[in-house]
Amino acid sequence: MDSVFTISLAILCFIVYNGDSDSGPVVFSALFLEFIMNDFVVLYRNLDNLSILDEPLCFICSAENVDHAEEQCENAYPRCEIVWVVEGNNTEVALKDYYNIQ
Repeated sequence: MDSVFTISLAILCFIVYNGDSDSGPVVFSALFLEFIMNDFVVLYRNLDNLSILDEPLCFICSAENVDHAEEQCENAYPRCEIVWVVEGNNTEVALKDYYNIQ
């Protein structure tokens, strides 16, 4: 894994009292949600101006998984054909993997 991003979201609630304002909060609750984001290189072709023989273009993003990376590429380039996805952020490695070059 080349790079891992951790995003933590904390929601703190201090809203429930026992009715006596002098005694302060009775309930304290905290919710921590953690999402791990990995770097991906998505290789794609723009259907408007690239043929199947042209080298694919590279889209680099941070995503939760391969499906999420593909979704981000499709959102950025609506008329694209995704041909390959590689975890990491190195486009040279992604292209070598696509062409099966060791």
